[in-house]
Amino acid sequence: MSSSARRVFEKTMTRVDGLLALHPKIHGTRGRPQQAVSDLLRGALVLALAALDALVVDSVVEAVPRLAKKGALGPTVPKWAKDSSEWIVACFADDDPPAALARLCAEELGRQTFQRSAAIERVLRDVLGCEGLWEDAASRMTAGGKTWETGEVVEHLDKYVARRNRIVHGGDAKAHGTATEPITLDYVAKAVVLVRAVGEAVTAVVNSRTRVRP
Repeated sequence: MSSSARRVFEKTMTRVDGLLALHPKIHGTRGRPQQAVSDLLRGALVLALAALDALVVDSVVEAVPRLAKKGALGPTVPKWAKDSSEWIVACFADDDPPAALARLCAEELGRQTFQRSAAIERVLRDVLGCEGLWEDAASRMTAGGKTWETGEVVEHLDKYVARRNRIVHGGDAKAHGTATEPITLDYVAKAVVLVRAVGEAVTAVVNSRTRVRP
């Protein structure tokens, strides 16, 4: 199933690919690149992980109405509804209750980020009842040649997210001093491959779940 969430993800990842393609053109020489050239790579990494975050949220919101109609949502949505009577009133008052429920879920999810593996797994499982995310992602990574285990996918993704956080919150500075950590095109290119595989796996498990029979 094609979805708006998947299309936006692919469009953003194409922009990331463009940034990576630009890097060797503006670097132009051997040796340590200028700060601005390295920052291009940092920006590409941050943008790729932001694309994954948006894909997770938007995919969940898109799937909520379908699964609500089938009575197949995970335990988190009923908990949210139980904790807020305004939720129930708003949904019943709307001409399209499942769509209203999706909007309310979007508000809840908008307060969080979904880049770390545990957060992604939790929201897909507890809101939609999805399973098999990391197995799917590992299979996609393995198709590239090297055999990947699910634990490797999780470990590498979380390392890239940790680097993203250091870039965003600390300027990618080294632990001691003001100098920045070096970053390479190869490092970010590998991160992009993994992010794309995880994103495709998110789409696959959500699509599989929305086809479940009531």
